[in-house]
Amino acid sequence: MKKLLLTFSSLAACLTASAVPLTLYKTNSVDGVDVEFRWRYDADFTAHTAKLLSVMPKPTEELVIPSSLHIGSGINETLAVVEICEGAFENARALMSVEIPSSIEKIGDFAFSNCTSLASVSLPYGLRHIGKRPFVNTAIKELTLPDTLLDMDGNIAAGAIYDMNLVISDSSHFTYSDDGVLYNKDMTKLYSCPTRAEGTITIPASVTNICTDAFFGCFRLTYLNIPAAVNTIGSGAFNVGGIWPGLRAPESTPKLMSVFYNGDTPGAPDDIYDGAPAELV
Repeated sequence: MKKLLLTFSSLAACLTASAVPLTLYKTNSVDGVDVEFRWRYDADFTAHTAKLLSVMPKPTEELVIPSSLHIGSGINETLAVVEICEGAFENARALMSVEIPSSIEKIGDFAFSNCTSLASVSLPYGLRHIGKRPFVNTAIKELTLPDTLLDMDGNIAAGAIYDMNLVISDSSHFTYSDDGVLYNKDMTKLYSCPTRAEGTITIPASVTNICTDAFFGCFRLTYLNIPAAVNTIGSGAFNVGGIWPGLRAPESTPKLMSVFYNGDTPGAPDDIYDGAPAELV
């Protein structure tokens, strides 16, 4: 049995609003017991698309995300599911695998964070953008970035239970340097450094943007050389101890000995990060 709940004041308002809350009810068998799940979406009837907000109760084991929704109830619309929103499956600790359809173009911040049993995710061809920290505390060991992926808001491997290996093809919009650091193709944006990196990393002069969590957990690093062209540094970019903001780091947490910054940023602190912007502290 499937139920549908639309919250709108009139059919006309529903068809013209850019974000209409939509809840679909679907019954699945979990360990031999029928469980009714509530799938919440934001529907855009003008663009014929929907964004997946959450599923309650939290899904377990295998999850298949639908590529489209057919809305009857006098509306008779088919909506493509194009986005997995921020925190959509956060804390679904029993979730083990997810099948994401090719209709999905964006995965939001923290979308699968704290899904501690999640070991299998295939990112679909058609995906274009991934937000911050989508896979924190997941058990994913390897993730292939599709060639359609254009950008990420940070190091998407940061905070995973295992050292997550990000795989790209020759046709990717991303590239690896010889030391294993992941950049965009023209090497203006630095996304992530592998946690196994050690010693000194010299960032190319072409880089202008160092992403969120770029060096998360890279406790073997001792020196970084940052070019003058860098004008954007994401939060936690140099959190080499692997401790999330808001948590107290133990005294033994390693810290970079020196960061050499060749740029001129107002308000730079005068400490071990000699001449570095405040975001490095």
